[in-house]
Amino acid sequence: MKVFYFLATLIIVVLLASCTNSTVSSTSTTTRYSKKINLLTPGTIQSQFTNEQDSVTNLTITGNIDARDIQYIRDSLPNLIVLDLSGASIQSYTGSHGTLPGITVNYSANEMPICALYNASSRLGKTTLDTLSLPTNLTAIGDSALDGCKAITGTFTIPSKVTTIGNGAFKNCLALTSSLSIPSGVTSIGDQAFQNSGFTGNLDIPSSVTHIGNSAFQNCSNLHGTLTIPTSITSIGDNTFFGCTSLTGALTIPNSVTMIGANAFGNDMSLKGALTLSNTLVSIGEAAFINCSQLNGNLNIPNTVTSIGAAAFQGCIGFRGTLTIPNSLTSISNQVFSGDTYLSGSLTIPSTIKTIGQAAFFKCKGLKGALTIPSSVTSIDDHAFEGCTGFISLSLPTSLKTIGNYVFNGCTGFTGNLTIPNSVTTIGNYAFNYCTGFNGMLTIANSVTTIGNYAFNGCTDLIGSLVIPNSVTSIGTNAFASCTGFKGTLTLGNNLNSINQSAFYNCTGLTGNLIIPNSVTILGPESFSSCTGFNGFLVISNAIKRLGNSAFYGCTGLTGNISIPNSVIYVGNYAFQGCTGFKGRVTLGSAVDTLGIDAFGGCTGLTGTLTIPSSVTLIEDYAFNGCSQLTGDLTIPNAVKSVGDYAFQNCTGLNGNLTIGSSVVAIGSYAFAGCSKIKALYSLPTKPPYLTGSDVFTNIPTSDKLYVPIGSGNVYKGTSQWGSFVIVEQ
Repeated sequence: MKVFYFLATLIIVVLLASCTNSTVSSTSTTTRYSKKINLLTPGTIQSQFTNEQDSVTNLTITGNIDARDIQYIRDSLPNLIVLDLSGASIQSYTGSHGTLPGITVNYSANEMPICALYNASSRLGKTTLDTLSLPTNLTAIGDSALDGCKAITGTFTIPSKVTTIGNGAFKNCLALTSSLSIPSGVTSIGDQAFQNSGFTGNLDIPSSVTHIGNSAFQNCSNLHGTLTIPTSITSIGDNTFFGCTSLTGALTIPNSVTMIGANAFGNDMSLKGALTLSNTLVSIGEAAFINCSQLNGNLNIPNTVTSIGAAAFQGCIGFRGTLTIPNSLTSISNQVFSGDTYLSGSLTIPSTIKTIGQAAFFKCKGLKGALTIPSSVTSIDDHAFEGCTGFISLSLPTSLKTIGNYVFNGCTGFTGNLTIPNSVTTIGNYAFNYCTGFNGMLTIANSVTTIGNYAFNGCTDLIGSLVIPNSVTSIGTNAFASCTGFKGTLTLGNNLNSINQSAFYNCTGLTGNLIIPNSVTILGPESFSSCTGFNGFLVISNAIKRLGNSAFYGCTGLTGNISIPNSVIYVGNYAFQGCTGFKGRVTLGSAVDTLGIDAFGGCTGLTGTLTIPSSVTLIEDYAFNGCSQLTGDLTIPNAVKSVGDYAFQNCTGLNGNLTIGSSVVAIGSYAFAGCSKIKALYSLPTKPPYLTGSDVFTNIPTSDKLYVPIGSGNVYKGTSQWGSFVIVEQ
């Protein structure tokens, strides 16, 4: 028994002796297992562990290690919280068992290896780690070395001997909120090096740095203070400082910089002060300074710049001085100054510019004076000057070919004449919409083929006559709607094919005859609605098939006859409603199929006999309501199946016979009410048409004879309203 106790005691002593480099501590919530290793031979750390890998939370390593040891720490210690490598020295290693398993890599000495604590296969960082100390003799931090180590917090120091910080080295280290101190010997900061990291404090970039990669400090929103870019930098990459929302102060781009990448300073909304650009700068990338809303003063772009990307200065509402565009540019890109509402003074566009991009000066309403587009410009793209209310005059060059959509939309300050030069072929949608200040003549070049939707809508003060040249083939929807200032005649070119919806709606000042040339095949709804000033004859193209709804609605001044050409098959709803000025006959073409709702309603001046052609199959509600001066007989053709409500109500001048065609099956309420001078009725259907109301023939004398087909008399006599007349079979 004594021998047994002796052996047991000896085993315990030996075990305690072998654990002298390990300690166990506990709190009320967490048990931590600490381990210290002095590694003499790099690549052998695995041999220092038995079965405690899952238990180790704190690890301190001294001695020599390499990429194999770091790979083991990353992948085999699942609960590691604290890692102290300050006393370790990283040795070189070549092989496939390092931090990129299965790939043969030359790992350099004194470099935190590529993907040191980032598993490229799982795309996860060492998320359990909250405290990390790097080797003090480290000279480089490799690509993605600490990427995704989201829990590292507290004090963190980049070793003073580091000269290179690799791509994504500290990417997504969200909790790393200690002050960032970049060592004075660093020469290169890689792409995404600190992207989305939580570092705080001032961002001081040492003068030794010659390269800063794309997205290097992107979304480092906790870094603050004035940003000073070293004069050793020659280019600033894409997204380099994008989203650094706490950086403050003025911004000077040193003269060493020749290129600023896309989004380089985008959304850096706290930068406040003057922007000084390098005098050797060649290119400014897309959205480079987008939404830098507190940069202020003048915006001077040096003459060395040959390229400015789209939206480069969009939303920079703090600039309140003048804008200088260099003559080294050949184009002004899309949205480049869009929304810079407080830029002031006159705008000079250099004579080297060929194109002005979409929304280039959108709502730059502080720019003032004359806007002169130089003779080098061939196209102005959509929204280019939309909402620039401060300009007072506009001069367009003879080199211009295209005026895009919304180009001058809402530029209410323009005055004087508006001349579209002979080089222009297209005027885009809303091009001059609500340019209410133009108060002179409009001259459209004979090179224009298309006038877009709402092109001149609401230009209320344009004056004189309006001439649409022979080159124009299409006039868009609302193109000249509410241009109430025109006080002369309208001349439509002889190659015009389509006049679209509301094209001349409410042009109340146009006068004289309205002649729609025979080239026109499309006449849209409301195309001339409410043009009350026309006081001559109406001539409709013989190529039109459909007269759009309300096409001539309310044109009260048109006079003479209405002649619907033989090409027309549809007369739209309200097409001539309220055209009280017509004093002659209405002639319906031989192809008309449908007479729409209120098509001629209220045309109280129409005279003579109304002849409805045999092609008509449908007469809609109110079609001729109130046409009180129509006279003679009225015959509803045999092809008509129904007559709408109020269709001929109060046609009080009809003084002949009323004939109902043989195919009519229904007649609407008040269809012939008030036609008190009708002498006799002829109903050709053998079965009385259904009357939808009790008042279809109100005010037609019941003493009138109603002639019906032989053998149908008793049926008519027994039918309400029909039986009120004197029935005669024939």
